[in-house]
Amino acid sequence: MLSPRRSSVALDREFPQRRLDVLVDALRDRDDARARRTAASLLGQVGGLGAVDLLVAALSDPDEHVCTAVIASLGRIGDERAVPSLCAVLGDGHPRLHPHAAAALGEIGAPGAVDALVAALRSTCYRLRVAAIEALAKIGDRRALEPLTAALGDGDPCVRLSAAAALCKLNLAKGAHHASQG
Repeated sequence: MLSPRRSSVALDREFPQRRLDVLVDALRDRDDARARRTAASLLGQVGGLGAVDLLVAALSDPDEHVCTAVIASLGRIGDERAVPSLCAVLGDGHPRLHPHAAAALGEIGAPGAVDALVAALRSTCYRLRVAAIEALAKIGDRRALEPLTAALGDGDPCVRLSAAAALCKLNLAKGAHHASQG
């Protein structure tokens, strides 16, 4: 007789597609936003098996909470294939999603997101500017130094403080890099 853990592992090998199908069906259930949101979150935890493609397709969901879960899951998975779609979210007509997209781009850490994040620093929404600054700090690309320095003069104190912290983080990372090479 298999132990519960071993039988679960055996089932995982035998039925991964069937389990994924349950999540896919829930993600596509147009009548139940809560099920779509839950499926999006779970796909972010499971990853693999085409989760990124499914989640990118779900970015067009009409429910803001579903989109927020999709964006968070894409950030959690960390696959660079999601970067163009997340950058597009930064420029779309759903401003409440913009800070979430910036945070996800920071989690992914792809230099390909730097230009979109720098553009987000011009937003009138301080939450987006803060999220973009934090994402730029995580990515650590030198192209962000000038825009982050300019953000030190932002009219919002949260943005200024975030920019100062980001520049400190980038400077510390640069110093650690030089120390390891020296």
